[in-house]
Amino acid sequence: MINSANLDLLQAQRITEKSSRGSDYVFKVRQDATKPAIKQLIESVYGVKVKSVNVLNRKGKHKARRNGYTKACKIAYVKLESGQELNLAE
Repeated sequence: MINSANLDLLQAQRITEKSSRGSDYVFKVRQDATKPAIKQLIESVYGVKVKSVNVLNRKGKHKARRNGYTKACKIAYVKLESGQELNLAE
C-alpha cells in the first residue's frame, strides 16, 4: 500500500529523445525519492510492471552572469517490462 506522503514523489515528466523511445520514461522527482519508492509508486498508480529505475542526481550549474546557480534536481529513468505502456494523458 502506498501512503499519501509518497504521492508527490513524481514532480514532472520530462520529454526527451530517450523518453520518446519504446518503454523508457523520464521523470523529475523529489530529492529524497528512492528507487524502490519510485518503482512502487509507478506500479501502484499506473498499474504497470517496472523493469528498472535509474536515478540521476543533477547538480546546479554555475552561471557567472547571474552570480548564482541553477537549481539542482533529481531525475528518474524508468524502464517498463516489454508490452507495458504508461497512459500519461489521464
